[in-house]
Amino acid sequence: MSSNASQLSEFKVGAQINLYYPPCLVFFGTIGNILSFLVYKDKKHRNRSSTYLILALSILDSLMLLVGLLQYWILFNFEPRVLTEAHCKGMFFVVNFLGNYSHWIIVCFSIDRFIAIRYPMKGLQFLTVSKGLMCIAIIGAVAFIKNFHYLWTTDFFLNPESGIAICAFGLKNKAPWVAKYQVFEVTISSFVPFIMILLCNILIIVKIKQRSKVKPGDLNADQNESNEACKKKRKTERALTRVLLLVSTMFIITTCPLLIFRLYYARFDISQSSPQTQANYNLGHHICHKLWYTNNGINFLLYCWSSKSFRKDLMSLWKQNSRLAGETSMMSTTKETVN
Repeated sequence: MSSNASQLSEFKVGAQINLYYPPCLVFFGTIGNILSFLVYKDKKHRNRSSTYLILALSILDSLMLLVGLLQYWILFNFEPRVLTEAHCKGMFFVVNFLGNYSHWIIVCFSIDRFIAIRYPMKGLQFLTVSKGLMCIAIIGAVAFIKNFHYLWTTDFFLNPESGIAICAFGLKNKAPWVAKYQVFEVTISSFVPFIMILLCNILIIVKIKQRSKVKPGDLNADQNESNEACKKKRKTERALTRVLLLVSTMFIITTCPLLIFRLYYARFDISQSSPQTQANYNLGHHICHKLWYTNNGINFLLYCWSSKSFRKDLMSLWKQNSRLAGETSMMSTTKETVN
């Protein structure tokens, strides 16, 4: 990227986004993922396959923030010249592997919930912990194989004058297969998961609405009791609907822009483009790149906002740790007094 590009306003805005947003997202997102993990690892949740999918998602999201975003932030803001071609290829592989892994875990989780609600009796037999762990292992293996080629197909460009480094797939190689693979990547990494998640969510919502309809025989029951039951059902429906719509909507909002961006710029050789094109590329890449990682740091907020039971378990965890901390402090004080 030319030194002239770094003087343009688009480039400077992108640089500011890349400097200040990542550390905030890494800090708060990682804390949120850790809290989500601690809440769902409780024994009362461990008898369901969906719990292990959530736990796996919390781990993958944390790795994406710490291994991917934090490393990217340090290298490209403070030590860009330290980045080597081998480091570039390895980082690109790991980030895409973890990204695909986490996206398809969400798909698997959506299917898990659909089966549990649509076929409750069969779900008890099919949705076992062992099958959930097996799905996690299979998704991980497929994601690893799919992204392994990035270890040699990723392009690396470092401007010796400005010290600005670019690490991307299809940056220099403009062969026909590269453009086709970009389409495949957009499809398999974003569009297919989103469609599957959205379809499962719609089917779940439809099934819940069918179950929530009051039957004619229920009209003879006590009116107050019926009203209270209906209120609880509606409240549960709204909470679950928010979870389903939030997961699918946030997934498409945060992950699709980067894939579409990569597909669009697959036609250009950025290293040979004009300074204005390079500056536009830099700004667009930083915006889409940070949106992509936002998907890995926002689930905790979605759980808190849409799930009353999650908030309740979180408060119980806080009170339990506060009580243990108080008991530990009291024991330490007693020992010091005795001594």
